Amino acid sequence: MAKQVVIAGFNGMTNLDQAPSVFLDDERRASPRHIINADVYDGGVLVPRGGYRKLVSLINTRSLWAGSVMLCVADGSAGGASLYRINADTSQELCSVEDPDGFLNYLEVNGKVYISGRAWTGVYDILANSMHSWGVPLPDAPQVSISSGNLPGGKYSLCYTRFEGERQGGTGHIVDVSLEGDGHGIELLNFADDYIAWITHANGGDFFLAQLDGGVIRNQTPFIQPLTTLGVFPAPRFTHSTAYAFGRVWGTLGKKLVFSEPFQPEFFRVGGYKQFIEDLVMVASVASGLFVNSQDSTWFLGGTSADKMSLTRLGEGAIPGTLTMGLVEGGGYEVSKQLAQMPMPIWFDRNGMVIGTHNGHLVHWTKSKLKVTQYPRGAAFNRMVNGVPQVVVTLYGNCRKHIDPEMQTIIQDGQLF
Repeated sequence: MAKQVVIAGFNGMTNLDQAPSVFLDDERRASPRHIINADVYDGGVLVPRGGYRKLVSLINTRSLWAGSVMLCVADGSAGGASLYRINADTSQELCSVEDPDGFLNYLEVNGKVYISGRAWTGVYDILANSMHSWGVPLPDAPQVSISSGNLPGGKYSLCYTRFEGERQGGTGHIVDVSLEGDGHGIELLNFADDYIAWITHANGGDFFLAQLDGGVIRNQTPFIQPLTTLGVFPAPRFTHSTAYAFGRVWGTLGKKLVFSEPFQPEFFRVGGYKQFIEDLVMVASVASGLFVNSQDSTWFLGGTSADKMSLTRLGEGAIPGTLTMGLVEGGGYEVSKQLAQMPMPIWFDRNGMVIGTHNGHLVHWTKSKLKVTQYPRGAAFNRMVNGVPQVVVTLYGNCRKHIDPEMQTIIQDGQLF
């Protein structure tokens, strides 16, 4: 027989197995096992969540992201996948993309959105409303022959860079050319319209801009314009996550955490990475360093200089795709009782929601309240509803364990009872 219970409000839900007496706390606030389509506000009040409406009709929509603009991937007009910009209730097709696993990650830096996935990278310029590659592609290796000219005898090193508008890329292969005696030049056989040639002086040294005469380097190059992109290459195809911190882009690539040159999001160099022992799925920045996650471990890279960071393992790993940044408040010394002024990284692990604090610690926010069904992937975003910050997370894929049979029944049947 049903029993009437008088309550003074709600604390939120908890689906942990516990005695019925724990349903009410000392203030007679209830912690139900399930709260569906409702938000719990200060004062213990439950408010139904609003509905939704269709704004844009796209086919097979995925990889939704919003910063200064909203972007997503959907089926394109010419077949295959395309990147779209969503403007209120309209969509604009930007370019075709390759996303074999249906997942892209986005990073907004200084008016540009840097996008990467397992098979494709690109940059969306918000102000220009245009796309370009993430880093200028590398040129071919120079093909040369000996010609007439005024170069002194000796051994020269020669390379190309490619340019797109005002953007210059890195060097391709470097070739060495030996000239016996004076009176020779070096003819560039495969010099293209978007190439720039660079050459050293006789017998080595730095690279400087080569002076061309009809596709031939006939004279020693002056010490005027040095090459600044030696060894630079475009962004790799980051597999899971990117972040911008301390003037650099950081991205996960297998067991490597790769970072760009300072304040050059399109410049990467050999050796610009930190090696880990597990495949990485997440990186998040805070004021004092970086949280780096695999599916089984969470580390903290303390410090702001790439070559001076200290590494500490903190706990379990993260569920890929569940990272978002949000404003947090609450009790305890790690999280201020007042709403934080700086967003903190928030993600899910196998035990629930985790907050990474700005001083490099973890707060397991829901570990004592929720039992999480373990899925291999997720998605998350933060929003402000009536002045209250919220983090919304969904998990999906083939369930591993900890299936909540009651919740599964509610979702399948679409009703509580």
